[in-house]
Amino acid sequence: LSAKWAEAGIGCMPNGHANLSQHFHPHLTIIVDGKAESIPANIGLTKNCMAEVHTHDATGTLHIEAVSGDKKFFLRDFFVVYGQPLDRPGYAVKIMLDGKPESKLGDLMMADKQQIEVIYTKSSR
Repeated sequence: LSAKWAEAGIGCMPNGHANLSQHFHPHLTIIVDGKAESIPANIGLTKNCMAEVHTHDATGTLHIEAVSGDKKFFLRDFFVVYGQPLDRPGYAVKIMLDGKPESKLGDLMMADKQQIEVIYTKSSR
């Protein structure tokens, strides 16, 4: 389990898909200067751990799985597991949720079937 994952409150499921109370799938698209950026497969999967927030393939489907039924997951949690900052130096960031502007950014609570777009545009300075 990564120290950063633990610090962010993201658990490790050593038994994989056993005993789940939550299992849902938001979809994430990352766009940088108008071009889609690939989200790699197997983010959050290690030999001994499956993070509560992970990917299995490169489609942008996020897998949110937890033993605790009342645990909340936020967009920032995925970026912690991904090991990438939500903010990128030199870029403005905006988020679209199901086609509408979303002001919460990393505090966006994820839910099943959401279409989340994180759009980075080069800052003009």
